[in-house]
Amino acid sequence: MSWKRRLVYAGLTFWFGGLLAAFYLVWRYKMSPGPLADAPETWPEASVLRWSPDVANIVMFAHPQCPCTRASLVELSRLADELRGEAKIHVVIIHPDDTPSDFINGGIANRTAAIPNAELIIDHGGKEAARFGAVVSGSTVVYSRDRKLVFRGGLTTARGHEGRGPAHDRILGAIAAKPVDRHDAPTFGCSLRQADRPISTDHTP
Repeated sequence: MSWKRRLVYAGLTFWFGGLLAAFYLVWRYKMSPGPLADAPETWPEASVLRWSPDVANIVMFAHPQCPCTRASLVELSRLADELRGEAKIHVVIIHPDDTPSDFINGGIANRTAAIPNAELIIDHGGKEAARFGAVVSGSTVVYSRDRKLVFRGGLTTARGHEGRGPAHDRILGAIAAKPVDRHDAPTFGCSLRQADRPISTDHTP
């Protein structure tokens, strides 16, 4: 075999190895969850969120510029359709300190507005997120009618991945006071404290 052919084979091997490594890194990133919300066991009295006493209350925390959270909102909308008014949904969009007023604009806020029975709250400085112990965008907590924490975690099975995951059944079962295998699920999303993402140009509802 000539040295030129060997050089070509070596180059192809190096290229293919690099391609596999890149795919692996992307896959590992998509499948790496963030920390669960360290939510209080009972609904925090100091919260400014409007508690609905007749139904369960679901709270999702969202970074307004996190692309992963769009999938979380799709799953939240599907969950809202299944619940059919059996829960009050609060979507808390974080407005970090030292960011412009339009930082919260874009696809995340528009998608939230389209979710049935959902209330949009702007959390200036992340005070509510801290109150509920949420540090990852897409973090969701569910409280029963008696203000007890019954679920915490995310609604997607990977970063930016749409599709029904185990969180749906766990939340539905917990709200209905049925036995569930777990009361949590992995959370996939950007850090809520990350304030250096660019303003999104996606204004699609």
